[in-house]
Amino acid sequence: MKKKSCLKVLSVLVLFLSILVSNTVHAESLSTLKQGVYKVGEHVPAGLTKLSVPSGMADVFVTRAGIDIVWETIDSENIFYPNQITVKLKTGDLIEVYPFSTRTTVQVAKAPAVDLKKMASGLYEVGAEIPAGAYLLDVDQAKNNIYENYIYVYNAQNEIIKELELHPSAAPVEQKLTAGQKVYISELAGTMLFKAKAIIPTSIKLSKTSLAITPTQTYKVTATVAPSDATNKAVTWKSSNTNVATVDASGNIKGIANGSATITATSKATSKVVKSLTVTVSPKTVKLNKTSLTVTRGYASTLTATVSPIDSLDKTVTWKSSNTNVAVVDSKGKVTGKANGTATITATVKNAKAVTAKVTVIPPVAATSVKMSQSTATLSKGKALTLTATVSPSNTTNKTLVWKSSNTNVAKVDAKGKVTAIAAGTAKITATTTNGKTTTATITVPK
Repeated sequence: MKKKSCLKVLSVLVLFLSILVSNTVHAESLSTLKQGVYKVGEHVPAGLTKLSVPSGMADVFVTRAGIDIVWETIDSENIFYPNQITVKLKTGDLIEVYPFSTRTTVQVAKAPAVDLKKMASGLYEVGAEIPAGAYLLDVDQAKNNIYENYIYVYNAQNEIIKELELHPSAAPVEQKLTAGQKVYISELAGTMLFKAKAIIPTSIKLSKTSLAITPTQTYKVTATVAPSDATNKAVTWKSSNTNVATVDASGNIKGIANGSATITATSKATSKVVKSLTVTVSPKTVKLNKTSLTVTRGYASTLTATVSPIDSLDKTVTWKSSNTNVAVVDSKGKVTGKANGTATITATVKNAKAVTAKVTVIPPVAATSVKMSQSTATLSKGKALTLTATVSPSNTTNKTLVWKSSNTNVAKVDAKGKVTAIAAGTAKITATTTNGKTTTATITVPK
């Protein structure tokens, strides 16, 4: 970075001295640049561009949004400095040209497609000229083996996030590049190699850990290879028993006959990375949680249907009652008693044998009496007491009670029988069943 600053200072001095003897030279055409400053989009077209010197030397700077992103000395001899640079120019960029001689010009031309095996000095975009990935950077075709070469990695804001010094005699350097970054190769006379480094998969995750299907059914299982930037994420599929289940190259598993098989996905990059799942093939069946059910008239109970295999297709259950005057059933298996008697509830699933449950509807058992836990109680103001009431017989269908106070200014009661003393006096607390049976307790609140 110090060299960048010094280079620009020297170039400005050259420009100043040349102004003393002649006017600054502006672009004569889109293909030739003399000493001066040129705006991309006006004097020079945007795009992947080659800047070169046919003879002599020149300093070239490219500025983007006020930041120098290229600073390079180019030399026609192409020994100690490159004779050209390749730059992905964008509209609005500024190109500053400082020839070492008034006879030197910088030639502008459309750059050829980038060859990762012969990368020359210049600025390249990752995701455009350079595919994202991990690379081994090797200065393998330098014009000299004396000087080091420099590589700068920019982020999307054109800030340098990595600076590498590469010597032709040194070992290749590994560098990971992501889309949106830029790579500036500086001071390279000759070319270098960007060799993609294979990122080997470390694991495979399958979309199913086990699978249960029917014969002739096909189920697609996906394989996710990690890391996500692995070079080769392809897998091969294999079945341990093709008489039971087969699998194609896309992970489509097909049931053939009853039984079990192991399906294995193996990384094409390394046979050490594998993942398997067990496939069970069986005919479709449906099973109810109860084969008989007793329902009180006017009340409901729910039947549950389980369809196997778990991954089979079309597991919709259709419910039907043999006698809707006695019992009805909805689409979710909820059975409601309508009249005393019996009915058969049938659950049907496509391609499975229907199953049934016998439903008996019985009349509700009415309450014959209700008894309070205590008939009297004395409560101080602000205190509370919970009363309980027992409904008989014990098998009464509806044991719901309604609680009421005869004088809420003295004592109030909630829906659960909790009595709270309010003020001095007497109040009767009554519990009533749904069919009108009652029981009372007298609450006294002293002064």
